[in-house]
Amino acid sequence: MVKRNLAIVLVGLLCVGLGATASLAQVEERTFALKADGLVSVENSEGNTTIHAWEQDEVRMVTIRKGRGSDKIVIIIDASEDYLKIETEYPRFSWFQRARVNYELWVPEGATVKAESSSGDLLIEGQRSDVRVVTLN
Repeated sequence: MVKRNLAIVLVGLLCVGLGATASLAQVEERTFALKADGLVSVENSEGNTTIHAWEQDEVRMVTIRKGRGSDKIVIIIDASEDYLKIETEYPRFSWFQRARVNYELWVPEGATVKAESSSGDLLIEGQRSDVRVVTLN
């Protein structure tokens, strides 16, 4: 009986430990110069993407990596003063690895925005230029 209870406690602690690891978030912030009428393109299949308009000629990007294995997600950035392209490459995860990257961007209000997602939420607010959204699911 004691061995059984000890085994249950150890399994419980292991699950709590895995849950704590999965909830750790890695936050990174970057800024990119962009013309007021530039193009911002974001592809993020799994995580959420929020885009705010502001009156500055730059893009502020905050990325939040969440979940076990999120360090294996690759963020590809191609930037110039005319455009910013952000692509997110997710490796194959097993069913218990729910890793994702959430983006929060502040972009010039006159910039064209293109956002793609298949499993995450998209929120775009305040843009005064073209907005193109592609969602799947």
